[in-house]
This record gives sequence, structure tokens and C-alpha cells, in this order.
Amino acid sequence: MIVSQRKYDYRELENTQKEQRKKDRSAAQRRHKIKAVHKLQIMLSIVAMAGLCVAILLGYVALTEAKYRVHALDKEIKQLEGQIENLKVKTEIIKKSTVIEERAMAELGMQYPTKEQMVFLDIDNHPKMGGQDTKENGEAEDNGKNGKLMAGVKAAVEKIYSLLD
Repeated sequence: MIVSQRKYDYRELENTQKEQRKKDRSAAQRRHKIKAVHKLQIMLSIVAMAGLCVAILLGYVALTEAKYRVHALDKEIKQLEGQIENLKVKTEIIKKSTVIEERAMAELGMQYPTKEQMVFLDIDNHPKMGGQDTKENGEAEDNGKNGKLMAGVKAAVEKIYSLLD
């Protein structure tokens, strides 16, 4: 009977172990089984993280493009500043009286006036001409262009002289 009892105990033990294994499997399956809502949450969080990564990369791309444009504009500014310097040098050369004098003599055939061509004006003895009539000074009135020309020259010389004082 002892032997039969042992067999009975072994069968019982085997049955209980089988049941235990089934319970363990079903519990493990329950633990490993993820609900659809949780799967959706995981997928959405992965998509959101990927979107954030893409947004960060796009931000860096825009930043790099802006830096490239700034660099190109800096190069253009330096180039334009160089052109400005060249133009300033050219204008300084052109403004020099010796260069103007040489060009006038060479290209236009101009020459210095002779003593006969020069007219000397004495403006120290005359009051300023700011709209006053020349008859007050006792000068004779010239009818024609020569008188008007002389009056214009006198007025211009007086203005220049007044600016120099």
C-alpha cells in the first residue's frame, strides 16, 4: 500500500504541477498582453518624439541657412567697401587741381590768360552790391551785355570775398 500511496501522491503532485503551470502561463500571458489603449499611447509618444526631433533638425537647418546668408552678405559688404575706397581714391585724383589743369590743357586746348585778357576788380572801395544800384557810386551805366556781365562778375566776386572773411 505504501507503493500505491506513493504513486497516488506522484499523480496528485503531477496534476497540481500541471495546474500550477497553466496558471503561471495564463498569468504570464496576462502580464505580457498589452491593452490596445496602451499600445496607442506608446505609438503616439513615439510619433511625438520623432516630430520633436524633426522640428529640432529643421530649426538647425534654418539657423545654418541664416548663418550662410549672413556670411555671404558680410563678403558682399567687404567687397562694396573696397569699391567705395577705390572710388574715393579716383575722386581724390580727379579733384586735384594739377590733374584738372593738365586735362584742360591737353584735351580742351586751354591756356592761361594773358595780361591783356585779365580784368582786375577793386572791390575794397565799393559797398556790397546786395541789390543796390551802381549809379550811387558814380559809375556810368553801360547799355548791353558787357555791363550786365561785369555786374554779375562783381557780384560773384563780392560773394566769394564775403565768404572768405
